Amino acid sequence: MALNVIIYIHLLGLTVTGVYGCCDLRFDGDVTGAKCRECGLDAVPQDLPANVIKLDLSNNKIALLQTKSFTSMPNIQSLKLDSNGMKNISVGAFDGLVNLQYLSLRVTGVYGCFVVRFVGDVTGVTYRGCGLVAVPQDLPVNVTKLDLSNNDVTTL
Repeated sequence: MALNVIIYIHLLGLTVTGVYGCCDLRFDGDVTGAKCRECGLDAVPQDLPANVIKLDLSNNKIALLQTKSFTSMPNIQSLKLDSNGMKNISVGAFDGLVNLQYLSLRVTGVYGCFVVRFVGDVTGVTYRGCGLVAVPQDLPVNVTKLDLSNNDVTTL
């Protein structure tokens, strides 16, 4: 990914934002976010800053998540992979994300959604519009937010 950096500094709030390739970066104190929506990505970018804690890769072309796709960003707490037309998630794709608290795999289209092996202390999961008829049974025990909207689940 080519490095195109444009940085803006807001002196009162000490907010720094910039563009890294197609990704919009946000540095707000210790909080770092990367919004890489609609960038045409076919894989997880490996050259983003390691201190990213919020990563949005929605609306790209990531059809396959390889094993250890996120090892270059071990601090991710919130991960969105919505609407990528994903066909496969390799075992161990999320290995190393011990701080992951929220994962969104909302996928529109014929591929449905994937139930994944969770790592870390995930507390929020979105399976919106996945064609599910039952609640996934292997959710982490500490999930406090579960979005099953636009599915066919009739009982909990």
